[in-house]
Amino acid sequence: MIARRALLAVALSGSVLAGGCAHTPVARAASMNNAFFARLKTLCGQAFAGRLVSTDAADAAMVGLPMTMHVAHCAANEVRIPFHVGTKDGGWDRSRTWVVPAPRPACV
Repeated sequence: MIARRALLAVALSGSVLAGGCAHTPVARAASMNNAFFARLKTLCGQAFAGRLVSTDAADAAMVGLPMTMHVAHCAANEVRIPFHVGTKDGGWDRSRTWVVPAPRPACV
């Protein structure tokens, strides 16, 4: 009997926490993350050219080189975006892929 009450108490406290989570900063951030991920997935199959805007010394080798991101693989759990940087000889460095994982639930 005590074990059943303990389980019921744990189950109910989880319900209260989950229900009360909807209006927390964590829940709002999770909602924004979900919206970002959903929007990113709508770009699947598209490529976008860009340019370097960083002034960080670590990025100096990429200044003035063409850059392209290709939203290439979209799955329920992640989006993979190959990122290509032009080389000084006119080729492409295709060694980078951004992996964006799906957001995790904020409240469990």
